[in-house]
Amino acid sequence: MLLSRLKDMLKLILAYSMYLTGILHLYKKLILRGKAVVIMYHRVLTSDEAERTYSHEAIIVNDKLFEKQLAFLKKHFNVIDAIEFVHTIQSGSSFENAACLITFDDGWIDNYLNAYPLLNKYGVSAVIFLSTDYIGYKGLFWQERVRRQLNKMYEIVEEDHGELKRFRETLAEVDLDYLLGLPKNRRKQEIERQISDMKALSADERNVLLNVLDSTRGRNTRDQTVDRFLDWEQVQEMTTDGIQFCPHGASHLILKGVSAVEVRAEVNSAREVIRSRLGVPTLMFSYPNGEFDDNAIDILKEQDVHYAFTANRGFIRKGSCILTLPRINIHDSNSKNMPMFLCTILGII
Repeated sequence: MLLSRLKDMLKLILAYSMYLTGILHLYKKLILRGKAVVIMYHRVLTSDEAERTYSHEAIIVNDKLFEKQLAFLKKHFNVIDAIEFVHTIQSGSSFENAACLITFDDGWIDNYLNAYPLLNKYGVSAVIFLSTDYIGYKGLFWQERVRRQLNKMYEIVEEDHGELKRFRETLAEVDLDYLLGLPKNRRKQEIERQISDMKALSADERNVLLNVLDSTRGRNTRDQTVDRFLDWEQVQEMTTDGIQFCPHGASHLILKGVSAVEVRAEVNSAREVIRSRLGVPTLMFSYPNGEFDDNAIDILKEQDVHYAFTANRGFIRKGSCILTLPRINIHDSNSKNMPMFLCTILGII
């Protein structure tokens, strides 16, 4: 813990030193000459919503911080929309210096409630990649379900130790009963490890685990609406205001290491839903979890998807592979102030 805090402090000192001396802006000018950077957001939450969400902090930006970031990008970058981004690549031209495209993944409700008004306020467009099976869905994404059920289970056991035996027997069905013996300071880390392991499971295998966890239901007083997704009426409204919507798969299935049939189904379903709902072309795609392999790339080529975005860090220049385009993931921890925000964008920290 102490070492981690020391590292964070050193990063902060480095970021401010480079920012205040002008070195950071000079480096930006040099490194982004003729290039574009694509920012990847997921969720924009108020402080109150951040207290209630079951989403991981690595996909959350505070709404007030997000507004500061938009103002910063407007001042120091050439913020472009999807049309200009595509036109520049198609024309074979270099990007104007420090070009920046803003994207969001998944399609969370806060994209409409919190991000959309601020995008309008600053006259900035964005591309939102939708996992179409979840648009209009009133339940939770499976990762939020896991965190909710396990955290709720811990809360119940602390209030009523008589429930420990029942939970232990239930979790033993899927070899997760060891979670009940963990000290508090290890629970969060272990939950995230389990979620990481579950990403590699098939949908059927993962549903077995989810159903077992759901069977541990007890009292849940935390408001769940914060972790809902957009509905199609909200998507349509944002479309008329210039927000672009493109597919992020149908069910958010990770497309690395799965069959061509599964990849094709995910891509085709998501594209067709967006085309039928919005009447717009779907030439862009964002890989769920940012993961892909040669099989996924081949399927996108086959389906005439022109541009696909990963979660790999980097910049886009003339000649970049357009089916493995890099992005910079932004969240509170790596962008808590403008010097750190800029350092993160430039790949310095």
